[in-house]
Amino acid sequence: MKTGIIVYSYTGNTLSVAEKLKEAIEKKGHDCTIEKIAVNEDYDPNNDMGKFTILESPDPTKYDFLVLAGSVIAFSLSPVMKRYCKTVKAIEDKKIALLVTQHLPFAWMGGNRALRRMEKMCTFKKAVICAKEVINWSRKDREERITSATNRIASLV
Repeated sequence: MKTGIIVYSYTGNTLSVAEKLKEAIEKKGHDCTIEKIAVNEDYDPNNDMGKFTILESPDPTKYDFLVLAGSVIAFSLSPVMKRYCKTVKAIEDKKIALLVTQHLPFAWMGGNRALRRMEKMCTFKKAVICAKEVINWSRKDREERITSATNRIASLV
């Protein structure tokens, strides 16, 4: 099964989780590719919330299973991932796992909201949501939670 992990990562935290997920999927013998959503270099999500241009928007059609990975900014889904989810085409009947990272220690501090937003946009386009995971970056058990989340998602492939 060909899996695509489409990620937007400003700090590199979300990308690092995507890389661990890729390793877990490949250990199961599946093909997996990470594709990054690229925006203009001067974009700062802490100051320019909606002022960016998506320069590279990965095509999900070449994958059998899709993972969308983004971050939480200001207690909500990052504007870049939000725009990608709104504009992405051809995800009807596509099996998708959703993953967000956030600095704060509890999922109710924005992570759950970000996942609900992603899920709503994807199900509107008739995608099939198979898993939802939040990684809380400031937790002491972060590495264990990353391993658990990546193993859960990899088991779906």
